Amino acid sequence: MYRKFGKRLFDIVSSLCALLVFSPVLLIVALLVRVKLGAPIIFSQERPGLNGKIFKIKKFRSMTNKRDENGNLLPDAQRLTRFGKTLRALSLDELPELWNILKGDMSVVGPRPLRVSYLPLYSAEQARRHDMRPGLTGYAQVNGRNAISWEEKFALDCWYIDNVSFWLDIKIIFKTVLKVFGRSGITAEGSVSTTPFTGTVEIYDLMEVSMERERKDLVIVGAGGFGREIMWLMSESSRLCEEYNILGFVDDGATHAQGDMINGNILLGTTQWLLSYDKEICAVLCIGTPRHRASIVEKLARNPNISFPTVICDGAHYSPHVKFGKGCIVYASAMLTVNIELGDFVVVGKKCCIAHDTVLDDFVTLSTNATVSGVHIKSGVEIGMGVRVFADKTMKVIGENAIIGAGAVVLSDIPPDCTAVGTPAKPIKFHAVV
Repeated sequence: MYRKFGKRLFDIVSSLCALLVFSPVLLIVALLVRVKLGAPIIFSQERPGLNGKIFKIKKFRSMTNKRDENGNLLPDAQRLTRFGKTLRALSLDELPELWNILKGDMSVVGPRPLRVSYLPLYSAEQARRHDMRPGLTGYAQVNGRNAISWEEKFALDCWYIDNVSFWLDIKIIFKTVLKVFGRSGITAEGSVSTTPFTGTVEIYDLMEVSMERERKDLVIVGAGGFGREIMWLMSESSRLCEEYNILGFVDDGATHAQGDMINGNILLGTTQWLLSYDKEICAVLCIGTPRHRASIVEKLARNPNISFPTVICDGAHYSPHVKFGKGCIVYASAMLTVNIELGDFVVVGKKCCIAHDTVLDDFVTLSTNATVSGVHIKSGVEIGMGVRVFADKTMKVIGENAIIGAGAVVLSDIPPDCTAVGTPAKPIKFHAVV
């Protein structure tokens, strides 16, 4: 009863009372932040909540916006002032989260909300921490806070979810007060806060690009419409701009010359320019045709300095129960629900919906407004705009390198190396196997 009904009632009453009681403290801290750190007073960042739904967490700023001569933010240790350290030590920077609790984004007690970019890195067990609203404090916070390992934190989070009760919440709140005044476990050893989580599953090693404090150089491969859209979406995302230093486009086409500006971004050269790059660099392959995309990957693999991060644009919705391979691109407005596996270099277009129990192998392309559910799509398949693929009691299979024409409805298995159209979709021709 407490888990289903009482906990939310407790959150509303306690957060409302706390906002009233601490309103003078909130006002004083806001004024001090404005004087000592400047504007904005409130730091807002996207975090995953219940069932992985994204919300914006509110905190008081604790760091300056100092940048180097190139305009890049300085490391945290150089931007965290003595005043900011005091705010964190007393957890005063967390007070605006009372508003998140009142709104229903968070709970008083629960697993702490972490970065959105961590979502693909969780194991299935670790992802259970999103089965409950994230908390202002939690069981992991009173058992080590930032001074314990990520694996220990996640194990404590899952234990709490399995054992939640009113009296456990009261005990955690009481211990939190003692921890705050005792100032224990505030930071990880050798860090001003905590070390980034880099995952425990080998397939996501390349996602470490998103976790590193220093931005990595990145290029968009393909300056066509697809590439220009992804360039714009990444440039509009503060989250992605904090992770990557976007250098410009790389394109083998003859439409533009090296040095040309394309929608305000420079064309650096052809893929040969990228192959000769002698520093670490990330490449996002914005090439719609699966076979062409695969050939570019094979070519670029000759340079060990090149890595292929998965880019999930702001506005995409996906649960913690989605597994991403490397080099994937997920558009804003796409939705991926539960028990979904994406291979390497999969493209999920605008307004696509990938529903439960779906597997997409390497180099699959889903065009705008495609919907797939309960299907195994083999490597190199191209799904046209508005295609619907629905499984019955057994998972359907779309064979390697098949092309499903725009608007088709797939109701049965599709053989490999063919073009299928219509409702229901039927093969109309077969391609020569290359």
